[in-house]
Amino acid sequence: MLRILTLVAIATAILMPGGVRADTIWVGSSAACSGPDVHSSLDAAVLAAAFSSGSDEIRLTETITYGPGAVPVTLTGFGPSTASGSLTLAGGYPDCFTSPTGRTAIGDHNSTTFTVDSTSGGDISVVTFRNLDIRNANTGILVREGSQAHLENTRVGDHSVRGVLVESGAYVGIDASSIIEDSGSNPATSWGGGVRCHGSGSEVTLWGTLSGNAAEFGGNLYLAAGCFANLRGGAVIAGDGLGS
Repeated sequence: MLRILTLVAIATAILMPGGVRADTIWVGSSAACSGPDVHSSLDAAVLAAAFSSGSDEIRLTETITYGPGAVPVTLTGFGPSTASGSLTLAGGYPDCFTSPTGRTAIGDHNSTTFTVDSTSGGDISVVTFRNLDIRNANTGILVREGSQAHLENTRVGDHSVRGVLVESGAYVGIDASSIIEDSGSNPATSWGGGVRCHGSGSEVTLWGTLSGNAAEFGGNLYLAAGCFANLRGGAVIAGDGLGS
């Protein structure tokens, strides 16, 4: 059974008043991966970030894999108004305490890899995905309830239903070096194989590329009632295009 990690940062902060600061948290298993801010799994690193008293960056190394058992992950309560602060998930690191050289693959399961959500009290989450290849799942990223996801040099691809789903007032920004591609292979995908956005106040800003995504309506980008899209200079939509 796939394990879903749901972390409510405010609740953990209540359990540990003041928190434990850990600005950079590493995930890996090698001789170099040792120390108090190194963890052998993604879920342990996210838990450490939830207990931290400030915004954190989790760095994923290539010394382990991030498939079933590591994902799916729900990120709740990581935002500017919470004790834990915002969160960055960054890949591309060959080993602990090295510099990034590419993208780290994460996915290979049949659910939604990352869900970025708000707390029951309405505190939004703000999560940055950097140097990742989020691939081969049902959906790559779901962002909802006013929360935000920022993609930096990240590929989201090869998903059976869609790459990114934005709903209920959420925001997704896709930078110039990011691409959402080759998703929506499931014949049941009716709207937005690349990005589907709906709900009042929802928004997508595209600097990067949507390419080769498929759906009955709006293969690359589908905008339903309430969603607004910003297409910035350099943005590329190649293939089936837009729908609304």
